[in-house]
Amino acid sequence: MFKKIELILTIIFSIIFIIIQNSINNILFINNIAPNFYIILIILCLYLFGFSYGLIAAVLSGITCDMVSNYYVGIFLLSYLLIAAIFNNIRKIYLHNKYNNIFLFLIIFISNIVFLFIMNIINSVIFKRLIIIKNFNNYIVPSAVYSALVGLFIFAIINVFYKRRISKLTNKDDEQTDKISKN
Repeated sequence: MFKKIELILTIIFSIIFIIIQNSINNILFINNIAPNFYIILIILCLYLFGFSYGLIAAVLSGITCDMVSNYYVGIFLLSYLLIAAIFNNIRKIYLHNKYNNIFLFLIIFISNIVFLFIMNIINSVIFKRLIIIKNFNNYIVPSAVYSALVGLFIFAIINVFYKRRISKLTNKDDEQTDKISKN
């Protein structure tokens, strides 16, 4: 069952990150490399709210990308859902819901590499040429590092300013749910 406040916050974060990715992201280009805010959004929602909300963020991100891309329909959706599933399993094993900067950097970095690897494989199938090795050092690794650094910055801001407020809101929602279930 979805909690109302977490669902609303997931949708609000999704709208903000989709707007950033599709409009403001052009400002952040460095040598044709830009951070992937969709992956940061998915990991943020997984970290703050759990797997179900991470899947909602992945579906919203994937559908948005599929609507504006020339790839086969569903490729971005499948890629983002795969990243949400991988990160959730790793988070359960290693993180135990504690904030860890190195772990977050590695997860965002690995998620970006997996995503870009999938996109390069799809490009090689569509355009009949294998360009993964050429792009690995020139594009995939720098893009993953850049996304991971931007992701850490966003996580730090959210952790400092909003984590306490979000946890208070979700605790109030839990208390109201407990009161309703007791009655």
